[in-house]
Amino acid sequence: MKHQLRTPPLFVHTLALGLSLVTLLAISAPAKDSDNAGQRAQALLKQMTLDEKIGQMTQVDADALKGRADDVQKYCLGSVLSGGSSDPADNNPRTWLKSVESFQNGHSLGIRAMHRGGTE
Repeated sequence: MKHQLRTPPLFVHTLALGLSLVTLLAISAPAKDSDNAGQRAQALLKQMTLDEKIGQMTQVDADALKGRADDVQKYCLGSVLSGGSSDPADNNPRTWLKSVESFQNGHSLGIRAMHRGGTE
């Protein structure tokens, strides 16, 4: 018996992206600007192509990006995961910082990829 994955409707993806952007903007915005976070998120969403929205909802493991850090910007990736065995080999703070900074090339709209470290 073959199982097929069902793709949620586009509005579910757009809603998830919108909520993520609102959260990120609210967290990074000063308190006086928090009322405008929703408006700023909507403005960003209007400027983004469908491919950029999909990229922003995508998390890629750091191992898949070794030697390809430019893919974060190329595909507008939303986050990078350093989990399991994809953490820096020497596991020292300077190497972690260098690793995180290598994925922060930036998006044309000024959106920076989030980086998440995990454990096995």
